[in-house]
Amino acid sequence: MIDRENHKESISLQIPDTAFWTLILIIMIIGLTLRTYDLGSLPDGLYRDEAANGYDAYSIGLTGKSLHGEWLPLFFNHHGVDHVESLYTYLSVPFIYLFGLSVFSTRLLAGLAGTCAILTTGLLARELSGRLVGVIAAFIVAFSPWHLVFSRVAFRGVLLPLCTTLAIYLFLRALKAPRYFLYCGVAFGLTLHTYAVAKLLVPILALLLLILHRKDLADLVREAGKGRVHVLGGFLIAIAFAVPVYGFVFWGPGNSRFEEISVFGEAGGFGVFVQNIWLHLTPDFLFLNGDANPRHSVPGYGQLSVFLFPFVLLGLGDAYRKRSISSLLPPLAFTLGVLPAALTIESIPHALRSFGAFPFLEITAAAGIGWAMERMNRASENLRNGLFAGLLLIV
Repeated sequence: MIDRENHKESISLQIPDTAFWTLILIIMIIGLTLRTYDLGSLPDGLYRDEAANGYDAYSIGLTGKSLHGEWLPLFFNHHGVDHVESLYTYLSVPFIYLFGLSVFSTRLLAGLAGTCAILTTGLLARELSGRLVGVIAAFIVAFSPWHLVFSRVAFRGVLLPLCTTLAIYLFLRALKAPRYFLYCGVAFGLTLHTYAVAKLLVPILALLLLILHRKDLADLVREAGKGRVHVLGGFLIAIAFAVPVYGFVFWGPGNSRFEEISVFGEAGGFGVFVQNIWLHLTPDFLFLNGDANPRHSVPGYGQLSVFLFPFVLLGLGDAYRKRSISSLLPPLAFTLGVLPAALTIESIPHALRSFGAFPFLEITAAAGIGWAMERMNRASENLRNGLFAGLLLIV
């Protein structure tokens, strides 16, 4: 049975709050350096999607219009083939205005967003499992091959892990302080404007949170006063952000690209979908060889460090043992996060389309490391106690 209480198991290795923020700051500085050093040259060249984002942001800054002459569009026409979400482009405008149109200025937002995701992942892990696991999760993200690759290219998908971890963190905070539901609604709403897969990822993550925390939410809704108002307000804010997105999908050209690459356009679509899910969960993709596309991974390496493999297993085992909301949320969110990518037939497994799942596996690994550290600490205590008892016997 799932423990409905979102509690954190107390551990003797817990660190003070001051130490948490000091370590997070140090990790973010290192992460920022890794994500912005020689950004204009590494990786070499500019992919066409990066160039389109940069030129559209440059054009918006100069004229308020996209390269296709559209006034402040909500979706940008890329290459006459696809209409893409606009958040990355609009957030890039001030950087291109300050530094001029260049490879560096076009990619700078990716480096900064990747650095901020170190913080939001650490905060989410802290909320779920305590400060020690929060620091470990932030450290893992800072050096993650999967995250580093997308933090150095101007792909709009880099905003997805940042927004999802922030939204879930704010949701968990809102269960204790309901005013955070308003910020949570904004975060979930903005997530829909980051990358195409968010149109599916946001609803299923929101559904997961509603199921896991249904009792807490029901108690808040039943209470008269600000709690109920904030829950409703956050929901309405998210809906306001969602309406234009899903309107563009159902009554505009927003779904044309997915229709081209959907598994359900193939024979045996459901079987392909299930197989695709498995391919995103295999050690070969996650820890050994990664995405075959060299733009999406470091050649010869998995999406994650192979050294994390045993700790992911430990984290999964610990989650099964506890079966609490806080321990089950990361592995469940990771599994759900690969579903949008599994619905496509192009370049499977696909690191970019499954990028929304990335931080939750890192949090699972961090929990596994925290569990191992705690057991080692307890073993040391037992060893010390045994030596002390033996000394007393000798005396």
